[in-house]
Amino acid sequence: MTKLSRTLLLAFAALGLGAASTSSYVHYQLLTDPSYSSFCDVNASVNCTQAYLSPYGSLFGVPVALFGVFFFTLVLLLAGVGGRAGSTVRDAIPAYIFAISTVGLAFILYLGWASYVQLK
Repeated sequence: MTKLSRTLLLAFAALGLGAASTSSYVHYQLLTDPSYSSFCDVNASVNCTQAYLSPYGSLFGVPVALFGVFFFTLVLLLAGVGGRAGSTVRDAIPAYIFAISTVGLAFILYLGWASYVQLK
């Protein structure tokens, strides 16, 4: 992994962690405070509350946004380990990140389909 690609990976993973953390906070607020109004409720068609509180908003009782927090934390940890000069797994880190990113992309595509087709 080059220094530039590692830096970009860390920057985008940190950005994703921030977005997933914000999404987790909004989901938690919607579950605990019925009067909470999400900033992403634009209109009847673009409505995060509907998506968060739908059956697709949680998996096994865990908000899907928390999976994003776990994913981006794992990517940050892997990229951090992969950047150390003395790391024995340095060459394998990009493959690990690619593998978990492929699974993550499949999950995101499924949620996008559910949002667009099922929830309209």
